[in-house]
Amino acid sequence: MRSTEAPPSAGLFVSGRSVQHHQLIRSTTGGTRPSNPGDRMYFHRTIVAVALCLIVAGVASAQSVSGSLSLGWVLPTTGCLVGTSPPVCNQPLTGTAALEAVHVWISTSPISDAPAGAPTLTLSAGATTATHTMQVTNGQTLYARVSVRNPSNSSALSNQVTRVVSIPVAPGIPTSVTINLTIGAP
Repeated sequence: MRSTEAPPSAGLFVSGRSVQHHQLIRSTTGGTRPSNPGDRMYFHRTIVAVALCLIVAGVASAQSVSGSLSLGWVLPTTGCLVGTSPPVCNQPLTGTAALEAVHVWISTSPISDAPAGAPTLTLSAGATTATHTMQVTNGQTLYARVSVRNPSNSSALSNQVTRVVSIPVAPGIPTSVTINLTIGAP
């Protein structure tokens, strides 16, 4: 097996110890191993530590947290007469046609034009914003749609809006910090 020295970008830093490029040899089969046989055990522990860090990071990214979703919309001021052909629209939503409620659907999967079940939120007729608290996971997509209702009918659902959850991740605390001090000539 022919080996070549690994490029400078091959340095690793794990658990407070830096394994620099001159300590690693990259084999032609694609593997990386320590150039000093005495460092092999440390190198294997380093690879295991990197793998465990990646596994822990994967678990952390899948954790649910409480998130607050804020929505806003513009209410319609006109509607169409029901049962007319062709439709007669631009009818004011006042008097007996006034809005009674706003319905908000929020989901972690796309919301159909005819959703099954009750809306997530039912708000008063004049509501133009809502806040909803729910469990969310990093990378998850949230979907929301809005409709209004008056005594005669309910509107079609609004366009579907989405938001991908992006939970901030703070870096871990540095560990195994060491200091070396040399005074005078050795």
